[in-house]
Amino acid sequence: YPVAARSLRAEGRVTLRLAVLPDGRVGTAIVLDCSRKGLGFEGAALLAVKRWRYDPAPLRSGPRDVIVSINFQQEAGSP
Repeated sequence: YPVAARSLRAEGRVTLRLAVLPDGRVGTAIVLDCSRKGLGFEGAALLAVKRWRYDPAPLRSGPRDVIVSINFQQEAGSP
């Protein structure tokens, strides 16, 4: 959770386009939309998706385009 957003108790949503490589790793990731710009949600979402792994693609297939949305929400009782 971005520090700036946490201190403001802000919530937001980031939509990204990912290129999933044939081995299941995320190649490129591009922010398409962010509901609360300037609070660090974009960077946090990009860092998160780079760690994601998808099932490998069938043989001889190239990268797959995937659109995902990540919701950042404060948990009840968290600072």
